[in-house]
Amino acid sequence: MIRADLILHFLVGFFFATVVTTWLPPYTALIVAFIVGLLKELYDMNKTGFDWKDLVLTITGGFIAFWLRLVE
Repeated sequence: MIRADLILHFLVGFFFATVVTTWLPPYTALIVAFIVGLLKELYDMNKTGFDWKDLVLTITGGFIAFWLRLVE
C-alpha cells in the first residue's frame, strides 16, 4: 500500500520543478526537486529520521516535470 506521504512528496517535487522551469531551463527541475527534497528530509531528521523513499519520490516528481518540459 502506498503511503499518502509518498504521493505528497511526488506532487511537491513536481509542483516546484514545474514552477521553476516556467522561467528557467528544463534541467533546473531536477536541481530544484533535489534541493527541496533534501531540505525537507534534513528538517524531518530530528522528528522521523531521514527517509530515502521520500527523497527519491520528490526527485521523481521533478524528473517528470523535466521530461514534460522536454517533450513540449
